[in-house]
Amino acid sequence: MIRSTAWLVMLLVGAASGLAEAATHGVLTLRDGFELESVSDPQISPDGTQVVYVRGFADIMTDRFYSNLWIDN
Repeated sequence: MIRSTAWLVMLLVGAASGLAEAATHGVLTLRDGFELESVSDPQISPDGTQVVYVRGFADIMTDRFYSNLWIDN
């Protein structure tokens, strides 16, 4: 449970630091937006052994945004 929560926090911090680095080293482009991923709506299982969350991402080839449910033990 703690490992799963730590993983989610590291993913969010990594995404934020990537944006900060891009902002200080140059201009963000539309392509940068397609490389970003998001994590939202984490739900912990009743026994505390799993986390289910929504992973959002974009497909540059179809110019669409998608989301999937992911489970982490």
